[in-house]
Amino acid sequence: MFKQIALSTCVLLGLAASRGQAGPILTLDPANGSVTGSAGSTVGWGFDLPSDPTNSLTIVSSFLTSQTNAALGNYVDLIAGQGGPDGGLVDPGAADWVEPFVFGADPANQTGVGAFLISPLAQAGATDAGFIQIDWELDSASSGCPGCFVSSGAILTPFQVTVGSVAPEPATSGLILVAALAGYAIYRRRAA
Repeated sequence: MFKQIALSTCVLLGLAASRGQAGPILTLDPANGSVTGSAGSTVGWGFDLPSDPTNSLTIVSSFLTSQTNAALGNYVDLIAGQGGPDGGLVDPGAADWVEPFVFGADPANQTGVGAFLISPLAQAGATDAGFIQIDWELDSASSGCPGCFVSSGAILTPFQVTVGSVAPEPATSGLILVAALAGYAIYRRRAA
């Protein structure tokens, strides 16, 4: 019975605290959400996320929504895997959680909101736009009910990915190099 009363109290405290509770505001880097990359490349977004003054903040997930051209590439969620900089949390009143976009072979060193892997078949000038949805949760940090759910919600921030150029396939690059070397060899023979 005591456990039920304690749980009910935590739920009620969470509901009461969630009324009038403003959600976190995340700023992308670049701030306009617009990134450009070549076909086959990976682009992405860094971020700045202020803490909540009284509650622990956790990032639950991020994904793309309302995309105009979903076939342009694939999104990889980076921020939710971390949740926050301190054991999966952004502590109340802590300094802003700021990360640049870094993407490489080692997943442990990948940072930012997310990465967008542009299709190798993408055409120059092609775009995909929409929103990055970042789902969050606030939990109480008070001694009265530590860890109790306070509120949750989503941040919607606009994004745009543009294909700036189309990188030649490695086989094509090799053929160009062979042709250039053959042309140079012919030129040298004629010059001699």
